[in-house]
Amino acid sequence: MQKSAQLLLVCFFLISSGCESKRENTSGNLSGKITVDGKVLTGGTIFGRVGEIECSGFINFQGEYFLENPPLGDMQLKIVAVPPPPPGLEVNTGSANASQGLIPLENQNYSKSLAVRFEGGLQKFDIELSSKKTQPGK
Repeated sequence: MQKSAQLLLVCFFLISSGCESKRENTSGNLSGKITVDGKVLTGGTIFGRVGEIECSGFINFQGEYFLENPPLGDMQLKIVAVPPPPPGLEVNTGSANASQGLIPLENQNYSKSLAVRFEGGLQKFDIELSSKKTQPGK
């Protein structure tokens, strides 16, 4: 009985020591403000990815986001909208509501066009999106 308990303890130790995260220990944060056509984006979620490691943060009503301890390296970003407000709810016209389709589709998926190099520490990265489609050659 005692040997089986010791064997179980050794197996647990070996398994748990091999389950370290792929993510390096980083300290710092990435933050900034997101605007669409010069108007504050009033909500949503921002995701960041370096390789297979992802992180996320909320976008508040002032358009500010905060990613705590994101992975180091060249981070691709994507922005996901919040659902539209219920009918009859007044929307601030001085802001860009994510649910109105103002976030370009190319920014709702990871891409190299919306990326930042995170090197640790306290880093600021403001994002200005355009809802206007750009034509090739223009």
